[in-house]
Amino acid sequence: MDGAQKATEPSRTSAYAERACKVLAGGVNSNIRLNEKPYPLCFVRGRGATLEDLDGRTYIDYVLGMGPVILGHDDPRVTDAIVEAVGRGLTFAGQHPDEVEVAERICAAVPSVEMVRCTCSGSEAVHAALRFARAATNRWKVIRFEGHYHGWLDTIYVGERPDEEGPVAPALPGTRGQSPATLQDVLVLPWNNLQALEATAHLYRGQIAAVILEPILCNTGVIPPKPGYVEAIRAVCDRENAMLIFDEVVTGFRVALGGAQSLLGIRPDLTIFGKA
Repeated sequence: MDGAQKATEPSRTSAYAERACKVLAGGVNSNIRLNEKPYPLCFVRGRGATLEDLDGRTYIDYVLGMGPVILGHDDPRVTDAIVEAVGRGLTFAGQHPDEVEVAERICAAVPSVEMVRCTCSGSEAVHAALRFARAATNRWKVIRFEGHYHGWLDTIYVGERPDEEGPVAPALPGTRGQSPATLQDVLVLPWNNLQALEATAHLYRGQIAAVILEPILCNTGVIPPKPGYVEAIRAVCDRENAMLIFDEVVTGFRVALGGAQSLLGIRPDLTIFGKA
């Protein structure tokens, strides 16, 4: 960061923050930015790995738009392709040849992917995957893990487990206004705990529709699975006829072209990609 101006001095950033608070809830459109002090950062342009804020300060961008800016900002190959596509039209309410080409490329890159369905967000994709798993198995219970993030929709967004709970805990709402009834079929397990996984599978035998996870836990620190842990999850799903869902919104096409599943050598039944 360029230290020519302190962030606490009166600036265009502070003026923007005051203006934003009058019309945006909390002055932001992402709760993550609520904790940025003294004001949420507001950027006006990016080039390569560099960002510039309202006051002309420059930053090295390690966030990359939370994932999608793999090639850096304003890469001419990406910019030219976008401009060319916009020139052909944006919304047709019909099919487009690029849909098939994108799906073919994904299937070629990720061996477990046989068919693709596009959605508008990662949260929506998770919602669709859970519905598909429940429809295919005719079951309702879903296992997820502490610290993993699968979007903010009511049916999967959970709060922290009480410390006094055992290895298998019912899901608790992650925010006010979220009905506990939406999480009655979600079970929360500690990450990298094989005993908890086996205990849950035994306790809810014949009821589990799916196990969903980030194959490499990125949401709360990069915590890879212990050796053999994801293999054990795959084995439990096979034994219980439950679906294994990899949420690769963060890891997909980044840790490897074939996603974390290609590094781990595990084939999930469903995969969620996003941040594109």
